[in-house]
Amino acid sequence: MKRIFLGILLFLGWTGVIRSPITSAQMPPVYPGAQSNQAMADAIRTVAKSTVSSLKSLTEKSLKEAKTDEDRKKEEAQLQEVERTLKMLDQMKVTVYVTADPVDKVKKFYEEKLKITFKDQERSLEEWANGLKLNGFDKVNPEDFKGRTLRRYISRDKEKRLDIEITDKGIDPNTGKIIEKTIIHFASFPK
Repeated sequence: MKRIFLGILLFLGWTGVIRSPITSAQMPPVYPGAQSNQAMADAIRTVAKSTVSSLKSLTEKSLKEAKTDEDRKKEEAQLQEVERTLKMLDQMKVTVYVTADPVDKVKKFYEEKLKITFKDQERSLEEWANGLKLNGFDKVNPEDFKGRTLRRYISRDKEKRLDIEITDKGIDPNTGKIIEKTIIHFASFPK
């Protein structure tokens, strides 16, 4: 269980570096015609905070159970990192937009506009649905998404403290239904 939370923490951490003319106070432009989706932005924030809070509890338990000084130091270091991440998440600004345009067209728009590159990945929709369900989004049924994946493009800038994620579909946290449109997530973190 702790490994799953650690994996999510690493996902939330800063793993990729891009080159971008964006300053830390400036959000990227909204994709033309895209509609804001506050429910999805709130869900992302809720799941991230809850996941890291759970990891904090597991780390505190491991710290209490540590038998050697080496284990205690390791757990203390991890606990400090988790606490830093929680503080960062408290200040995180998440904005989500939805558009009917294809994911590749949206990706190209941001590559050209911001002079950035994206990593191409797949993500399990069932895993995301489980995160939503565990955090009180009761209309989401993870079984509905079993075996389904979404395509996503991720660009992270450590220096600018900005993440951009573009996916080819998503889950509506209010209805539990799949959204077969391109989803654009911006997450920025103050310094």
